[in-house]
Amino acid sequence: MSLACKCIGPDKYDSIFTGMVTDIKINSDDEFSQTVSFSSIKLIQGIPLKYNEIHNPNVALCGYNFKIGFTYKVFVVNEPRPHTKYCYGTKSQ
Repeated sequence: MSLACKCIGPDKYDSIFTGMVTDIKINSDDEFSQTVSFSSIKLIQGIPLKYNEIHNPNVALCGYNFKIGFTYKVFVVNEPRPHTKYCYGTKSQ
């Protein structure tokens, strides 16, 4: 898979969890990102998500290609809002 983005994951994550994707919505204030909602969340380490959702950039901007109904191990950074990227280590379970 060839990606247009180049990114490096952070040294530390605020949260790591597993969860099943239940919804993906394009953000009305930023068409190049989406909000991904999760259920069946199991916190592995760090701070629990406040709303069971994270911000995810468009795949061309290093976002992860989530699919509804699949379970993922997600690595999250909370600033400026909870988000992940392809290079953070997020992967399908």
